[in-house]
Amino acid sequence: MTGARLDGVDAEREAQLLSRVIDAISGGLDLGRILQGVTKLVTETTGTDVCFVHLLDERGRTLRLHGATPPFDKLVGKIELDLGEGVAGWVASHGEPAVIVDDKAADPRYRYIPALRGEEFTSMASVPVVTPPGHLVGVLNVHTRLRREFTAADVELLRSVAGLVAGAIENARLPARRGDPRRDQPAHREPVLPPVGRRRRHPR
Repeated sequence: MTGARLDGVDAEREAQLLSRVIDAISGGLDLGRILQGVTKLVTETTGTDVCFVHLLDERGRTLRLHGATPPFDKLVGKIELDLGEGVAGWVASHGEPAVIVDDKAADPRYRYIPALRGEEFTSMASVPVVTPPGHLVGVLNVHTRLRREFTAADVELLRSVAGLVAGAIENARLPARRGDPRRDQPAHREPVLPPVGRRRRHPR
Protein backbone atom coordinates (compact mmCIF):
# COMPACT_ATOMS: atom_id res chain seq x y z
CA MET A 1 0.00 0.00 0.00
CA THR A 2 2.95 2.37 0.34
CA GLY A 3 2.71 3.30 -3.33
CA ALA A 4 -0.99 4.16 -3.10
CA ARG A 5 -2.31 7.69 -3.04
CA LEU A 6 -4.43 9.03 -0.22
CA ASP A 7 -6.99 10.19 -2.75
CA GLY A 8 -7.39 6.50 -3.60
CA VAL A 9 -8.94 5.99 -0.18
CA ASP A 10 -12.66 5.79 -0.85
CA ALA A 11 -15.25 7.86 1.00
CA GLU A 12 -16.34 4.89 3.11
CA ARG A 13 -12.83 4.29 4.40
CA GLU A 14 -12.34 8.00 5.07
CA ALA A 15 -15.54 8.07 7.09
CA GLN A 16 -14.43 4.93 8.91
CA LEU A 17 -11.10 6.53 9.78
CA LEU A 18 -12.76 9.61 11.25
CA SER A 19 -15.25 7.44 13.15
CA ARG A 20 -12.45 5.30 14.61
CA VAL A 21 -10.52 8.41 15.61
CA ILE A 22 -13.60 9.69 17.44
CA ASP A 23 -13.95 6.31 19.18
CA ALA A 24 -10.31 6.43 20.26
CA ILE A 25 -10.70 9.95 21.62
CA SER A 26 -13.91 9.17 23.52
CA GLY A 27 -12.63 5.88 24.91
CA GLY A 28 -11.42 7.35 28.19
CA LEU A 29 -7.74 6.72 27.48
CA ASP A 30 -4.93 9.06 28.49
CA LEU A 31 -3.63 11.46 25.85
CA GLY A 32 -0.50 9.42 25.10
CA ARG A 33 -2.49 6.30 24.29
CA ILE A 34 -4.98 8.31 22.23
CA LEU A 35 -2.20 9.76 20.09
CA GLN A 36 -0.53 6.38 19.64
CA GLY A 37 -3.85 4.94 18.51
CA VAL A 38 -4.50 7.81 16.11
CA THR A 39 -1.09 7.52 14.45
CA LYS A 40 -1.71 3.81 13.86
CA LEU A 41 -5.18 4.45 12.42
CA VAL A 42 -3.86 7.14 10.07
CA THR A 43 -1.09 4.98 8.61
CA GLU A 44 -3.33 1.92 8.28
CA THR A 45 -6.09 3.80 6.44
CA THR A 46 -3.99 6.07 4.23
CA GLY A 47 -1.22 3.65 3.31
CA THR A 48 1.46 5.97 4.66
CA ASP A 49 4.49 4.50 6.42
CA VAL A 50 4.86 6.60 9.56
CA CYS A 51 2.87 9.24 11.40
CA PHE A 52 4.10 11.72 14.01
CA VAL A 53 2.15 14.04 16.29
CA HIS A 54 4.13 16.92 17.79
CA LEU A 55 2.46 19.03 20.49
CA LEU A 56 3.14 22.67 21.18
CA ASP A 57 4.07 23.37 24.79
CA GLU A 58 1.99 25.72 26.91
CA ARG A 59 4.42 28.58 26.28
CA GLY A 60 3.96 28.21 22.53
CA ARG A 61 7.70 27.96 21.88
CA THR A 62 8.54 24.27 21.52
CA LEU A 63 7.11 21.26 19.69
CA ARG A 64 7.58 17.91 21.43
CA LEU A 65 6.94 14.48 19.91
CA HIS A 66 3.93 12.98 21.71
CA GLY A 67 2.70 10.31 19.28
CA ALA A 68 4.45 8.11 16.71
CA THR A 69 4.05 4.80 14.95
CA PRO A 70 6.61 2.05 15.71
CA PRO A 71 9.55 1.96 15.88
CA PHE A 72 9.55 5.70 16.57
CA ASP A 73 7.11 5.38 19.50
CA LYS A 74 10.20 4.83 21.66
CA LEU A 75 11.16 8.45 20.97
CA VAL A 76 7.96 9.96 22.36
CA GLY A 77 8.89 12.75 24.76
CA LYS A 78 12.51 12.77 23.57
CA ILE A 79 12.35 14.84 20.36
CA GLU A 80 11.86 18.61 20.48
CA LEU A 81 11.82 21.34 17.85
CA ASP A 82 11.70 25.08 18.34
CA LEU A 83 8.83 26.94 16.76
CA GLY A 84 9.86 27.50 13.13
CA GLU A 85 12.45 24.70 13.17
CA GLY A 86 12.06 21.92 10.61
CA VAL A 87 8.95 21.28 8.54
CA ALA A 88 6.80 20.71 11.64
CA GLY A 89 8.08 23.93 13.18
CA TRP A 90 7.38 25.81 9.94
CA VAL A 91 3.82 24.46 9.83
CA ALA A 92 3.29 25.47 13.45
CA SER A 93 4.65 28.98 12.98
CA HIS A 94 2.73 29.60 9.73
CA GLY A 95 -0.47 27.73 10.66
CA GLU A 96 -0.71 26.12 7.24
CA PRO A 97 0.04 22.68 5.71
CA ALA A 98 3.28 21.74 3.97
CA VAL A 99 3.90 19.02 1.39
CA ILE A 100 7.27 17.76 0.18
CA VAL A 101 7.11 15.26 -2.67
CA ASP A 102 10.82 14.49 -2.94
CA ASP A 103 14.33 15.85 -2.33
CA LYS A 104 13.62 16.96 1.23
CA ALA A 105 17.25 17.92 1.78
CA ALA A 106 16.89 20.70 -0.79
CA ASP A 107 13.89 22.23 1.00
CA PRO A 108 14.99 25.05 3.34
CA ARG A 109 12.28 24.09 5.83
CA TYR A 110 13.67 20.58 6.33
CA ARG A 111 15.96 19.65 9.21
CA TYR A 112 17.59 16.25 9.51
CA ILE A 113 17.07 14.55 12.88
CA PRO A 114 19.13 11.33 12.99
CA ALA A 115 16.81 9.47 15.34
CA LEU A 116 13.83 9.98 12.99
CA ARG A 117 15.76 8.50 10.03
CA GLY A 118 14.46 10.95 7.49
CA GLU A 119 16.74 9.54 4.80
CA GLU A 120 14.50 6.45 4.68
CA PHE A 121 11.42 8.44 3.64
CA THR A 122 10.82 10.35 0.41
CA SER A 123 7.52 12.24 0.63
CA MET A 124 5.70 13.89 3.49
CA ALA A 125 2.63 15.93 4.35
CA SER A 126 2.32 18.03 7.47
CA VAL A 127 -0.78 19.77 8.83
CA PRO A 128 -1.40 22.00 11.84
CA VAL A 129 -3.47 20.62 14.72
CA VAL A 130 -5.91 23.46 15.43
CA THR A 131 -8.94 23.67 17.72
CA PRO A 132 -12.26 25.03 16.32
CA PRO A 133 -11.61 28.47 17.88
CA GLY A 134 -8.31 28.53 15.98
CA HIS A 135 -5.88 27.69 18.77
CA LEU A 136 -2.80 25.85 17.47
CA VAL A 137 -1.88 22.90 19.71
CA GLY A 138 0.45 20.85 17.50
CA VAL A 139 1.39 19.37 14.13
CA LEU A 140 0.59 16.02 12.48
CA ASN A 141 3.00 14.58 9.90
CA VAL A 142 2.84 11.54 7.63
CA HIS A 143 5.76 10.13 5.63
CA THR A 144 6.11 7.58 2.83
CA ARG A 145 9.12 5.61 1.68
CA LEU A 146 8.03 5.79 -1.94
CA ARG A 147 7.45 9.06 -3.79
CA ARG A 148 3.90 10.34 -3.46
CA GLU A 149 2.17 13.43 -4.72
CA PHE A 150 -0.19 14.42 -1.94
CA THR A 151 -3.30 16.20 -3.23
CA ALA A 152 -5.50 18.89 -1.71
CA ALA A 153 -8.00 16.15 -0.80
CA ASP A 154 -5.26 14.21 0.98
CA VAL A 155 -4.33 17.25 3.03
CA GLU A 156 -7.97 17.95 3.92
CA LEU A 157 -8.40 14.40 5.24
CA LEU A 158 -5.34 14.82 7.44
CA ARG A 159 -6.65 18.19 8.63
CA SER A 160 -9.95 16.57 9.56
CA VAL A 161 -8.12 14.01 11.68
CA ALA A 162 -5.98 16.76 13.21
CA GLY A 163 -9.09 18.76 14.08
CA LEU A 164 -10.53 15.83 16.01
CA VAL A 165 -7.26 15.28 17.82
CA ALA A 166 -7.06 18.97 18.78
CA GLY A 167 -10.13 18.68 20.98
CA ALA A 168 -8.67 15.71 22.83
CA ILE A 169 -5.45 17.60 23.44
CA GLU A 170 -7.25 20.62 24.81
CA ASN A 171 -9.37 18.47 27.14
CA ALA A 172 -6.31 16.59 28.38
CA ARG A 173 -4.56 19.85 29.21
CA LEU A 174 -7.36 21.28 31.32
CA PRO A 175 -6.09 19.65 34.56
CA ALA A 176 -2.62 21.09 33.91
CA ARG A 177 -4.08 24.57 33.53
CA ARG A 178 -5.81 24.07 36.86
CA GLY A 179 -2.53 23.43 38.60
CA ASP A 180 -1.64 19.77 37.92
CA PRO A 181 2.07 19.49 38.92
CA ARG A 182 2.73 16.95 36.16
CA ARG A 183 2.35 19.46 33.34
CA ASP A 184 5.06 19.85 30.69
CA GLN A 185 7.89 17.82 32.20
CA PRO A 186 11.22 18.61 30.47
CA ALA A 187 12.38 16.25 27.73
CA HIS A 188 15.73 15.36 26.21
CA ARG A 189 16.47 17.33 23.06
CA GLU A 190 17.64 15.30 20.08
CA PRO A 191 20.45 17.08 18.18
CA VAL A 192 19.35 18.56 14.86
CA LEU A 193 21.86 18.26 12.04
CA PRO A 194 22.05 20.13 8.72
CA PRO A 195 20.28 18.54 5.73
CA VAL A 196 22.20 15.64 4.20
CA GLY A 197 23.18 15.66 0.55
CA ARG A 198 22.11 18.56 -1.62
CA ARG A 199 20.61 17.29 -4.83
CA ARG A 200 18.94 19.09 -7.72
CA ARG A 201 15.29 19.69 -6.96
CA HIS A 202 12.80 18.13 -9.35
CA PRO A 203 9.85 20.25 -10.43
CA ARG A 204 6.50 19.20 -9.04
